[in-house]
Amino acid sequence: LENGILTNASDIWSFAILLWELFTRRIPFNDLTPMQCGLKIVRDHLRLSPTSISSHIDKLIQLCTNDDPSKRPTFDAILPIIEKIHF
Repeated sequence: LENGILTNASDIWSFAILLWELFTRRIPFNDLTPMQCGLKIVRDHLRLSPTSISSHIDKLIQLCTNDDPSKRPTFDAILPIIEKIHF
């Protein structure tokens, strides 16, 4: 997003945020305005706060929010991971 280009990697990052919201029942970065949030994510590498969710889900979220978009998994790679997680 830093270059204004939306890619599959940015969709993966958004998916991770959605997972975090679903499993924590909280809104991430709710103490920031949308502009502050975006700037802190890009400039300061702001990350989701640790939670008490499943370590498997947490690991998936961490993979999907990797600072390097090329290191984020694809949805094709995520599906088998999700299928192995017992909710």
